[in-house]
Amino acid sequence: MKYKTKRITLALSIVLASTLATSNAEAEDSGIIVSPTLVKPLFEDGTVTESSGLGGDLVLMDDEIFMAIGGWGVVGRPDNNKIRRDIFDLHLNVGFRPDKDGAFIPFMSIGLDVLTMTTHEKTRTLRGTTLGLNAMIGVAGMIGDEGWIYKVNGSYLGAIVPGTGDDLGGLVLQAGIGKMFD
Repeated sequence: MKYKTKRITLALSIVLASTLATSNAEAEDSGIIVSPTLVKPLFEDGTVTESSGLGGDLVLMDDEIFMAIGGWGVVGRPDNNKIRRDIFDLHLNVGFRPDKDGAFIPFMSIGLDVLTMTTHEKTRTLRGTTLGLNAMIGVAGMIGDEGWIYKVNGSYLGAIVPGTGDDLGGLVLQAGIGKMFD
């Protein structure tokens, strides 16, 4: 337990330091986005159900930088013949955006995730917390002149979750809308 606490503390310290470091930067575009979230397990041979839920991000975009700080929570879809996974995530993604303005801004990023997962099997329930990595690609853009923003992205999330024996490899799909700050 002590080892898990140290890892979570380290991850949260990284997120906090990154947030403080970027708070002094003058971001051209920043806002909050809420996204329905779907996690599709990969490499599981159909033994694990999809999980769905909701996420949110604070998005900061400067001239060529894309940063998202946020989290999501998903719950496994019930199926008596398959394993269900409930996953809660806090993440920090940093990447770049080749376009500077407009309604269609592509971006790519890599990120660090703090994950808590509960695996529901037929005869037992297992829980674990770990760090994970993700690689994300997507598009974002402005909608009209009122400060609305959208973001559509897909990412691969990989992590080994102690306490569950699970090798969490999944595709995370999100499509959200939000509001920019003035």
